[in-house]
Amino acid sequence: GGGAAPGGGGGGGGGGVTVPSLYRAAARNMGFLTLSGSEILVPLDGQHRIMAFQFAIDGIDQNKRQIGGMKGNTDLANDSVAVVLVRFTPQGSRRIFNKINRYAKPTVKGDKLITDDDDAIAIISRELLREEEGVIPAHLVKIDANTLNGKAREFTTLATFYDANDALIMGLEIVGKGKAKDMPAEQQEVVKDLLHTHWERLLGRIDLWAKSLADTSAGGDGARTDIRAQTLLGKPIGQLSLVRAYLLMRDRCEGVAEDDLCVRLNKINWGVDEPMWQGVLMYPNGRVMAGRGTVNRAREFIAHLGGAKLTDEEQRNLLNHIHGDEWETHQLPTPVA
Repeated sequence: GGGAAPGGGGGGGGGGVTVPSLYRAAARNMGFLTLSGSEILVPLDGQHRIMAFQFAIDGIDQNKRQIGGMKGNTDLANDSVAVVLVRFTPQGSRRIFNKINRYAKPTVKGDKLITDDDDAIAIISRELLREEEGVIPAHLVKIDANTLNGKAREFTTLATFYDANDALIMGLEIVGKGKAKDMPAEQQEVVKDLLHTHWERLLGRIDLWAKSLADTSAGGDGARTDIRAQTLLGKPIGQLSLVRAYLLMRDRCEGVAEDDLCVRLNKINWGVDEPMWQGVLMYPNGRVMAGRGTVNRAREFIAHLGGAKLTDEEQRNLLNHIHGDEWETHQLPTPVA
């Protein structure tokens, strides 16, 4: 039609307008999309804006309560809003979501992992968390946070589960170093089956974990929160530390079957009030420690408790990390086996 093209000059008289090829291509594909009203529309991005429109129109918040000092404005529903409609496919939608949010406010690690189709470890982790056939029911894995507060009903976080799978893949030497995230689909199936076997062992034979998952319904929420409050194995950093210690014990406890490694791990006192955890996974004020260095230190400490042979240098470094300049006056606790 007539008029001015975006980015071009006016469309008057006989002058004509030079239209970039991009606009010509768009013009050839313009038309009308008619919706029947039976479609399911899912917000891929802009969820908060959609919620704000709903609040403004209805005057009711997400808990179905009237918003104080505000009346709903139903006329707003007649306003025009620009949207982009995309045909839904799981992989395509995940890619678009990641591209849109790459330069936006950073999301938590779990949000990225739930949509990442380029990282094989993320894909395997999601598939191991199915409700029916997964090693942990998906509803007991928190996605939108990297930690669990005292009231959380979940067993672990997706970020923790991902890091544990990353450690298992490397520790079991399933794929070459640095290649795990890029493994092809056919290899992913083999790796998933192997990880499934190890998770069944750990979740079934580590007593506190088996108790946490004995009732995966809401009826078991109390057991999970109690275990988290009282022990380190209910906390994500304790869970990741145990998995990494299990791998170190596999290497250092010669001739000990993997099931027996779990027996040894069960003999460890995992209580948050146990003094030996101070400087390892707990601060003196009762707060839980965090960070990659903490996990590395706890890995060796737990493996030592389980009977793994640490070198003299490893023992000195571990004592120095825990006790600082006074490390020479301390010894590591006696192993349980």
